Amino acid sequence: MDAVDERNIIDKTVDAINRDIEHKFLNSRPGYVTAWYKYGVRYRSGDHPFPKVPAEKIDELCAEARRSEDVFRLVKFIVAKRMEAGALPPPSMSRLVQDFLCEDFEPVGPGSGRRSNWGRDIIILMAMKEVLRASDLKATHRRVLSHHPDRMRKTEKSASEIVQIALERTEIGKLDIHRIHKIWGSKLKQKELNYYWGLMVQSEFDDEPDTELI
Repeated sequence: MDAVDERNIIDKTVDAINRDIEHKFLNSRPGYVTAWYKYGVRYRSGDHPFPKVPAEKIDELCAEARRSEDVFRLVKFIVAKRMEAGALPPPSMSRLVQDFLCEDFEPVGPGSGRRSNWGRDIIILMAMKEVLRASDLKATHRRVLSHHPDRMRKTEKSASEIVQIALERTEIGKLDIHRIHKIWGSKLKQKELNYYWGLMVQSEFDDEPDTELI
């Protein structure tokens, strides 16, 4: 990978991280991210002024939001962005918010025990996966602890180093490379990554040319 390719992949990684931050994944819980992909939410501020959802999924999304605090938080985000853009929410979302304000229901939260930095870690894992998918880089590697020219590492950056550089250009900021390695090396976090990556890919392939987004 030459210097130009490296800059390009760093820029794309910054964009991917900022996209997930824009989606409010950074301070989210698992239910929020699951619902985002499950209901096919589409949102990039440069493409649309507010998040859009396939019309056939809105009623199901609102029904689950009445039972789940995480999903309700997603609906609140969608409604807030629509109002910010001067657009009315779909009728079922308007009824949901109205019923909540009238105290007709209270969505149930996940309880205590939420892992700190969960949202940050899933963003890092997804960014690592994106880098590995787009390149032939290794996920991580150790530097040779020597200053001798014949023993110094001559390989290119690893995916973890690309992600580390990209993070510094986002709200997340500087993160120690060993912390990134620990996040990537966790079997539990890898299991979560596979789950959310699968949801994301399925969401992307579920798009039909005639799907109505509102």
